[in-house]
Parts: sequence; structure tokens; C-alpha cells
Amino acid sequence: MCQDIGDNLVEGVSGWTRDGFWSKAHLREGRPIAELARVHEVHRSWLYKLLARYRREGEAGLLPRSRRPKSSPSAMPAAVAERIVRLRAELGAQGLDAGALTIQWHLARECGISPSVSSIMRLLRRRGRAATR
Repeated sequence: MCQDIGDNLVEGVSGWTRDGFWSKAHLREGRPIAELARVHEVHRSWLYKLLARYRREGEAGLLPRSRRPKSSPSAMPAAVAERIVRLRAELGAQGLDAGALTIQWHLARECGISPSVSSIMRLLRRRGRAATR
């Protein structure tokens, strides 16, 4: 069962208003969380989480939140990414093979670092530098 804020809409009530409905139904009417969870087909832990947010932040705590991580500590450093793009251009301009495996070899030789071939390809695709088949 997905517990995202946009799921399991109550008839005529949507978005954060619906989630506010649940927390208010519990706080004002004294309806048990288990009953609300059963009626609206969501997990009790999700309602407890919303209730805690509502108590801590009020209505603003019920707004949808991003699920994106705040940081990516294992992400490729920007300097390495730029060197990969430059290597691709330099090798291509010289008429040499500029594939991900070759770029990996050059990086290992020059800098002592070697991101995986798949990481190099992913970066080149993201930057629009990968050749299409």
C-alpha cells in the first residue's frame, strides 16, 4: 500500500485538505487512528506520522514533501564530471576512440581515479554527449 500524500483520496476532499481531515477527525472528534486508517485504507503508521507533523507544524506540516535525498555523498565530484566531458571532446577531436572504457582508462592513468564505465556513460547521456545507436 503506497503511503504518498496523493493516494487514497476521500470523496470530494483532496491533497493536504484530506490529510488535514484525518488529523482533525482524530483530534476534534476523538475518532481512533485505527478506525480512520481502516476506513481510508492507509496504514496506521502513516496517520501517526501525519498527526505528529500536524501537531509540530500545523497545516503546513500536511503539505506534500519532496522525497528526494538532501545530499548524495557518493555522487561523482563535479571536477571529475567536467574532466570526463573534456576528455570526450579532446579524444573525439583527435579522431581517437572516445568511448566510456577509453575515458575510464585515461582517468585512471592521469588522476588515479576510475569511475565505472556505466557511470561515465550515464554522465555523457545526461550531458547530451553520448552517441546514439
